[in-house]
Amino acid sequence: MSYCVECGVKLADTEPNCPLCDTPVVNPRRPEAELADAPYPLPAPVTAADRRSRKVSVLTLASVLFLLPAAIVCMVNFGVSGNLSWARYALLGLILAYGYVFPPLWMERKKLRRCIPLYGILSAAACFCLNAWIPGPDWFFTFALPLVALLTAIIGLLAIIVRHALWRVCANAAAIVFASGLFSVYTEFLISQNFQNGGALSWSWYAAATALILGGILLVFDRNPVIRQKLRRKFFI
Repeated sequence: MSYCVECGVKLADTEPNCPLCDTPVVNPRRPEAELADAPYPLPAPVTAADRRSRKVSVLTLASVLFLLPAAIVCMVNFGVSGNLSWARYALLGLILAYGYVFPPLWMERKKLRRCIPLYGILSAAACFCLNAWIPGPDWFFTFALPLVALLTAIIGLLAIIVRHALWRVCANAAAIVFASGLFSVYTEFLISQNFQNGGALSWSWYAAATALILGGILLVFDRNPVIRQKLRRKFFI
């Protein structure tokens, strides 16, 4: 037995309104569908195909709009000087921006590591164009290409290690730190061989030593279960 919230009259379970004051009766035991009709129709469930279609539409529109600044740059440069001089640098920057940002958006999250070789190819192509356009000695094959190739290989290897969880978190961080130290030494070596007539290495040793110390500390953390447990609780890793 329930009571009216307005006047306190006893109500039967089947009464939709109070017989005395006509107040609507809300009975929690009655199914919600019997209380009142829905004020608006429920939306249809969004399927994976719908989400994919919306994503393709948005990215296609964004890709088309991305051509607008490229066209403006070409028209302005050609209209002022009658050729494409500085516009090619702007176009190269736009191509790099599109190539770095949009391919991961087109792909699924589990396939993002496939973009790493693409980033390497884009970076190498950009360096090749700059080497051809800027007057001076050639530095693409002796400096830019080896540097981009090593960086792409390191990032690809680290992505495989992290993606497949081959090591624990601290070991992964140590590998990244060691790789950064190695890359700094190789970078200064290439700079020395190409632009400084083979001078001795200087600043990269400090970066390598710092990376070695930090990586060693992370490996100690990785080997200590107590520290690993404290880090897991504090940083949710």
